[in-house]
Amino acid sequence: MTSGIAAKRYAKGLLQLAIEQNTVNEQLKDMQFIRSTFKDSKGLQIALSSPVIKDSKKQEIVEQIFSAHVSALTNRLIEVMSRKGRLDLLNATTVNFENLHNEYAGILEVTLTTAFELEKSQVDSVIAEFSKVVGLKIKSNVIVDKSLIGGLTLKYRDTVVDGSVRNKLEQLSQSLQSQTV
Repeated sequence: MTSGIAAKRYAKGLLQLAIEQNTVNEQLKDMQFIRSTFKDSKGLQIALSSPVIKDSKKQEIVEQIFSAHVSALTNRLIEVMSRKGRLDLLNATTVNFENLHNEYAGILEVTLTTAFELEKSQVDSVIAEFSKVVGLKIKSNVIVDKSLIGGLTLKYRDTVVDGSVRNKLEQLSQSLQSQTV
């Protein structure tokens, strides 16, 4: 079984238990905390992935960092992953859990890229309209990229909606180049 599949299975199992125990939000906070810790400490992922470090030492490291800060259910997940020698998948499990949680909660993550800084009301308006179109709650991340020249792009899942001036100019250029004079 590939590590991506295994991490998704751990995340799915945790979400199912969290739903049964009505602790979904608590587990989400735990997963976000763990993910944030991995982001802040590159050495942690290296240590957990190292074949040189014994599994018992990896478990000790993870318990010292997380046990006092996460719920009993999350601690049980860490214990199971440790027993199976899969602590190297902990970070990937957090990513998968957040994705599965968003699916469960009807939330779509969107990256909105604009050429210029938008006011909050403008961002809210774009997100509200998009939310109506897809019928889901939107969790947005806004990025400014001056190379767009004007307009914006919306990226979600594997889809990009490109309404930028740069894209329009590229399309116009291709159209003019394909025409024979």
